[in-house]
Amino acid sequence: MERGPVKFLKHFFLTDHNFVLSNMVVRNIKLKYRSSFIGLLWTLLVPLANAIVYILVFKYIMRVNIPNYSLFILTGILPWAFYAGSVLVGMESIVANQSLITKVPIPPHLFVFAETVTAFVNFMFSLPIIIIMFLISDVPITWSLTAVPVYFVLLFLQAYSVAIILGILYVYFRDLRHIVSTLVQILFYGTPILYTQEMVPQSVKPFVQANPIAALFNGLHDSIVFARFQDPWIFLNGVVWTSVLFGCALLLLKKQETFLSERL
Repeated sequence: MERGPVKFLKHFFLTDHNFVLSNMVVRNIKLKYRSSFIGLLWTLLVPLANAIVYILVFKYIMRVNIPNYSLFILTGILPWAFYAGSVLVGMESIVANQSLITKVPIPPHLFVFAETVTAFVNFMFSLPIIIIMFLISDVPITWSLTAVPVYFVLLFLQAYSVAIILGILYVYFRDLRHIVSTLVQILFYGTPILYTQEMVPQSVKPFVQANPIAALFNGLHDSIVFARFQDPWIFLNGVVWTSVLFGCALLLLKKQETFLSERL
């Protein structure tokens, strides 16, 4: 018989709702690109357009001296699009589906998980851009690439955990939407996406290290662009932050899940 913690973990990841979840993800993707002429190609074109702008500004105007900067930018922009999209859309997903949650006995966080998985699927569709850029760059293929799936998993766990936390808080504090959208913009520039962690002044480095996702983006850049394994202490920082956020999401969901439908 499954014990309490294992049972709740399965509930957290909704392993008993695979059919509903898969249908929700397919529905989300169809709705997003409904009436769109090129459909899923927007998954590639939108982040690619953003990346081109950053490349032009930082490489050719500000002349940032980072090897394979185009690959560097793509390795940061595409995962960031997943993370930011998961957090912002996932935060509002419980409230957006309140009419269904109050009428049907369905876990409220199912909608948060569905939005996170949808964003991750879109991210997977955009991976060919990174692969093509990697192949045309002068970056060697090394064992460091084996660490990339680990960072993807950690990034997914962080995005889902933060979306759960904010989604529950948003039920009680509707002004959170405006606060979080601003904080996400600040977090973007406070994360080593357009620059390396080595470029950060020593006086500012403690703030970057306090950024929960900084170590994950640093690790992606190390593994893909610089063909090296990340410093173990920086990697540990990312694991600790992910564990803390994951634990907070578990506790908050366990305490508030039964009250959400009443509050809605």
